[in-house]
Amino acid sequence: MCGQPFAAEEGATVVEATGETGASGYPRYAGHGIVADIDPSTRTVEALLVDGAELDYGLIATVTSWSP
Repeated sequence: MCGQPFAAEEGATVVEATGETGASGYPRYAGHGIVADIDPSTRTVEALLVDGAELDYGLIATVTSWSP
């Protein structure tokens, strides 16, 4: 899964695999001030930082595959 970029809908930020495992135990993706731990089997965002700050519970992050 390393190198597979993830992005949300059109115009959203693209994050790419860092090759690291996050504190959640899932692969870490980063880009444009966003750091996310994403479960590749379910495509669930398990942890999310925006500009170094955790987001409040109840906010939703969506994952889709992206190809240039």
